[in-house]
Amino acid sequence: MQLVSPLLPAMLEPVQLAHSRGGSGTALHVLQSALEAGGPSAIALKTDFKNAFNTRKRRDILASLFKLPALGPLFRLAHWAYRSPSSLLVSFAGEAFGGILSAEGVK
Repeated sequence: MQLVSPLLPAMLEPVQLAHSRGGSGTALHVLQSALEAGGPSAIALKTDFKNAFNTRKRRDILASLFKLPALGPLFRLAHWAYRSPSSLLVSFAGEAFGGILSAEGVK
């Protein structure tokens, strides 16, 4: 991540601010400004779906990543993580007791 972190803000803004300096604060101020500029009849709607990242097909995630040569340092790790389904361990109170097959979406 150290090799690509400096590239992420320019690639993801203004849609994704998580990798930008002060990103969460910036997102809050943009929302607040939009509501205040809209006057008393302005509303905010949340349009993201619950667990939306898990609806993405892994082949689409990899295809999008591989189109960005600047993110080349992540290619091998991403391919290893997403090329096939894997088991996610389930634990309770520090004890592993099973697994869930993870086949789509992000891990």
